[in-house]
Amino acid sequence: MTKSRPKTNPPAAPRRRNGQAAVAAAASASRSRRSGPMITAAMAVTVALVAVVVAALRQGLTPTEVVELSPYSPAYVRKIARQHEIPAAPLGRKPRTKRP
Repeated sequence: MTKSRPKTNPPAAPRRRNGQAAVAAAASASRSRRSGPMITAAMAVTVALVAVVVAALRQGLTPTEVVELSPYSPAYVRKIARQHEIPAAPLGRKPRTKRP
């Protein structure tokens, strides 16, 4: 038979009377670390990818072709096109192009 340890309660966390004071302290600490909005590398990559998608749509690639070449979903490519006032692809079947 093995002896079990006596059960002890974990130490209690210090109580805060006012949760808003803690939030305000955290906000002021984060403000002091940076000044103004920071642009991260991920934001820069996203902006660059959207610019490439817009350029491809303006050059005449269909949204389907752009979706195949980009990491975005069809709905997001259509949203980007609407935001940049690129007309929607015409409805109906597209003529097939002969490949050499």
